[in-house]
Amino acid sequence: MIIYVFINIAITICVLGFDLYRHHFKQLTFNSVLLSIVINAIINSVVIEKFNFITFASIIFFLSWTILQYYLNRKHIYLMISEYKSLAFIFAIMISCSLFITFESSDQSVYMSIPYLAPAIFIIGLIIDFISTFSKNEMNHLKFLSKLQHPIMIGHTIIIISIILLTLLTSFWYIFIIIYALFDIYLLWQLKHNNFENDLKK
Repeated sequence: MIIYVFINIAITICVLGFDLYRHHFKQLTFNSVLLSIVINAIINSVVIEKFNFITFASIIFFLSWTILQYYLNRKHIYLMISEYKSLAFIFAIMISCSLFITFESSDQSVYMSIPYLAPAIFIIGLIIDFISTFSKNEMNHLKFLSKLQHPIMIGHTIIIISIILLTLLTSFWYIFIIIYALFDIYLLWQLKHNNFENDLKK
């Protein structure tokens, strides 16, 4: 298992390091964090040779989140990590390694009902994230959306909650809750330092 941990670490360092180099070591894009997790998740599932609901759902969740993040970038909505960038490396590695453990013990939870709630919650989070691409005028036309403040913050948090639900009842799930909760706090803190919440209202 140790060798696969090192592989996860190496991939994370390569992906995030390249992104950091592209931005002259001043900032990271959140895309690169998600991309490194997706690559590691795919490798982990192949190595462990367990293909069930939890492994497929985990990969699809992170892959969909990554694709949406790239789409947000095309709409000039960026999540740039400019402070405590080393924490982004740490979280990417911890989540990648946690997925290895989750996949390994996924048979313990795959027959429980809780993980099957995760896709519905994930889709809600993805939709709320997507709403952030709407202009202020578009939001005003849809009255039920006009009251929604900070959609990206809400969307990211709901997505992370769905991932937590997916890992429940697997080995060390209680530790994963702490990791994902801290990851969410870190993201929300980085989002507060970004200006795109104002940009998307234009």
